Amino acid sequence: MVVVVLLLGSIVSSHASDERPVDDDRDEVTVSPESTPESASDDTSTVVVYGELLVDQARTKVAKELQRQGYTERIREEDYTIYRHSEAWKGEVRVYDDGWVRIKRQPVQFKPPEKSPLGWATCVLPPLCIKAGGQTVSKRIHMSQRRFALSSLGPLAQQYGDRVADLRVDRQLESLGDDLDTLWTTGKPFGSDEAPLVSALERRTYILKYWESRTDTIWGRRVRAATEAFIREVIQYSDHALSEADIATFNANRTCEQALDLNRPWSEIVADLEHRAGE
Repeated sequence: MVVVVLLLGSIVSSHASDERPVDDDRDEVTVSPESTPESASDDTSTVVVYGELLVDQARTKVAKELQRQGYTERIREEDYTIYRHSEAWKGEVRVYDDGWVRIKRQPVQFKPPEKSPLGWATCVLPPLCIKAGGQTVSKRIHMSQRRFALSSLGPLAQQYGDRVADLRVDRQLESLGDDLDTLWTTGKPFGSDEAPLVSALERRTYILKYWESRTDTIWGRRVRAATEAFIREVIQYSDHALSEADIATFNANRTCEQALDLNRPWSEIVADLEHRAGE
C-alpha cells in the first residue's frame, strides 16, 4: 500500500476550494476563486512551498494595485486585511486569506480631525469625530467607483483567489494517499469518527463516491486524478477489482461530468494532477 502513497507523491512533485464571508452589506462586489476546491507523502512538500510562494506573489500584486489606486490605509484583522481609501466615498477593499477580495462602502468611523492629543480633545463632543464614511454616497457614485477599481484590480484578485485554491489542493494531496490507504486497509472514513466500514465492497463504494463528489473544476480533477491512481494501483490489483460492468453501471448513474476511465493514459492523470489555474 505504501507504494501507492509514494506513487501519488512522485506524480504530484515530478514537475515541481469554502464559504463566502458573511456580510449583510449587499452594496458590494466580491472577486473570488472560480470554485472552492475539495478536500501524498513528503514528496509533495516542495509543491506546497511553491504554491505558498505563488500565493504570496499574487497577494503582493493585489496590494500594490490597491496602493496605486489610493487605498493606502492598511488594517489587519484576524483572517483578512482592509485597505481603506483616504477619500471615504471610494470605499474599502477586504483581501481575505482564503482568496476572497471584496469591495464595499466604508463604515461609520470615530476619528479625530487630526491625529494628535489636541485632535482627540475635540472628541469630547462626539459629533465632531463621527465620520459617515461611505454610507452617505449615492449608489450611482459608489457603483461607478467600484467599476473603476475593478477594471485593473479584478484580474489580479481572480489570480490571487486561484492561487489560494491551488495551494489548498496541494495540501490536500499531501495526505490523500495516506487517507486512502488507511480507508482501504482499516475502513476508517476520511476525517470522521464514524464506525469503520467493514466490507471491502463498502470501502470501494466509499472511494468511488468520494471520486464522484469532487467538483468539475481543475481542482476537483486534481483530487479525482489522485483517487483514480489509487483505484488503479491498489483496488484493481485486489480481490475486489471493478469489472467493466461495474464501471459501466457507475458511469451510467454518476452525478459528475467526468466519466471514470481506468484505461486512460497515465500521462492524462499526471496532467490533471499538475494542472494549476492559469497554467
